Amino acid sequence: MVKTRQIICALFAASLASSAVAADSAITLPRDIRIFLTNMEDCEHMAGEVDNTLPPEALQKNINEANRTCKLAKRQYEHLRQKYQGQGAIENIISPYGTTMNSSL
Repeated sequence: MVKTRQIICALFAASLASSAVAADSAITLPRDIRIFLTNMEDCEHMAGEVDNTLPPEALQKNINEANRTCKLAKRQYEHLRQKYQGQGAIENIISPYGTTMNSSL
């Protein structure tokens, strides 16, 4: 999943450069966006770990962890969507997760 963040950072830098904002090679995403992306990766990973072939105790543990990480990511998404409204480069990064948030959580 690290590659995903690297790609997003590169797209963000390219977006800033194309909008005539000074961009240098050290551009990083805002901290709250980086935290959100990490939590989304955790959510997606844990959702993939929910496997009905697991023993009941392990299955319940994975379900609980998926619920915890996905609920956190969903709250962050809603907050970030409002916070960065009108900031195209960041909206482009978080908006694809809206479908995930609305369909599976």
